[in-house]
Amino acid sequence: MPALYHNLETKDKTVTSNKVWTLPPEFRKEYSTGQDDLGCGGSGRIFSAVRRRDRKEVAVKLIPKSCIPDNQWVHDNVLGLVPKEVHVLRTIDHASVICFIDFFQDDRAVLIVMELFGSSWRCSAIRPVEHNPFPSAIRPVRRRAMDLFELLEVKPLTEDDAHTIFLQIITAADSLFTNYHIIHGDIKDENILIDWSGTLPIAKLIDFGGALQNVDTTTRCTESDFHGTLEFAPPEIVLGKGYEPEKAEAWSLGVLLYGMVNRGCGPFATPHQTAFGGYQLPKCSDACQELIGRLLVKDQRYRAGFKEILEHPWVVGKR
Repeated sequence: MPALYHNLETKDKTVTSNKVWTLPPEFRKEYSTGQDDLGCGGSGRIFSAVRRRDRKEVAVKLIPKSCIPDNQWVHDNVLGLVPKEVHVLRTIDHASVICFIDFFQDDRAVLIVMELFGSSWRCSAIRPVEHNPFPSAIRPVRRRAMDLFELLEVKPLTEDDAHTIFLQIITAADSLFTNYHIIHGDIKDENILIDWSGTLPIAKLIDFGGALQNVDTTTRCTESDFHGTLEFAPPEIVLGKGYEPEKAEAWSLGVLLYGMVNRGCGPFATPHQTAFGGYQLPKCSDACQELIGRLLVKDQRYRAGFKEILEHPWVVGKR
């Protein structure tokens, strides 16, 4: 069983223990812990487990309750008082969003059970080993998926690869906004899982702890509503101004796309550059550069929204 409470860091505190925390009996009745410690995400730790009734492998995210701010708890009609991430994931049904399965809690922590996304990189029956995009030294046998940040550290993407991933993410973002009135709020490379066991990369959005609900094109947010990552935040958030959630998400998508076609390097090195500076054009097609330019517009009033992104020639032309 993994040492789940070892060095879980948050912005204002660190939870440290050398002891193995006892999982809630309700969880242990339905699941046995797996062999994979899948790493840390935000303020939680993620590990694998197996559902006893059908031997289904799952991923379990453990978050100490002390790491969840009071304003991040919401009422769910089925589960009662839960972290906002749980309520949001229960609401969403989309192929490019990680699938929610179950939820448990005790007086110390919450456990979010989700799909264990992706095939084993090394043992794929779909993609031969010689076509595996990763060097053999970093092909773990049991690793189920890799986040986009890790992928960009070991493999430069072609523009076609970037398009394949970007299309999945913008389609998900548009569906969340249009059909569920939800904005992810923290789109970045670390919150996108990639399974490349087949011919093309498959992407899924994870970590909805910073999501905004009940939003539409008329919604205006304040700095206190933002729970994302500053490197992917638009100028209006950096400067502490009010913002349109769809347009802020569009900026994050621009930073994401720029990094995918630029070997993981983003357009701005500091918040000051985000607010006031320019950026160098990445080495990609004119159409891709033009889309990035439509997304990284400083004035949110003139920045592209989701529908314009989906109708852009670079997106449409490569489908």
